[in-house]
Amino acid sequence: MIRTTLSLLAAAVVGLVIGLAGGFVQAHRFIWTFDGRYLVVPWGVVIVVVVLLVAIRGAAKVVQRRSAAWFVLVGWLIMTFFLATETTSGDLAVSSGLRQWGYLLSGAVMGSAVATLPPRSFASLRAGRDQELVNRGRAAEPSGFD
Repeated sequence: MIRTTLSLLAAAVVGLVIGLAGGFVQAHRFIWTFDGRYLVVPWGVVIVVVVLLVAIRGAAKVVQRRSAAWFVLVGWLIMTFFLATETTSGDLAVSSGLRQWGYLLSGAVMGSAVATLPPRSFASLRAGRDQELVNRGRAAEPSGFD
């Protein structure tokens, strides 16, 4: 019980750290100019969202509970919303531009989607199902995950 609680708190701290770092890294971009036109590549948003998704999935696999994934996501959301609120001096770490909205929405939507996945991989789920069928005396049927 104590080990699980500490694992979930550690997952929340990981989310808080990703949110804190992500609040500043998400603003980085690369501007590529060609023939008088430019293309803005928001590499900071991409990196932070990928790190967030990997941390969510990793927490679920390490702790073997979906709740660990949700703790990472909630920690990230808390820190991100905290950085998006205006301080008394008027400072914002996460402003209200298009890139920042993309960061908030992509992190929240994709993070929620990843957090709902089962903590075990599909291959291990299939192996467990196949073993259960063998134990019952039936041959394993192909499941389409191959």
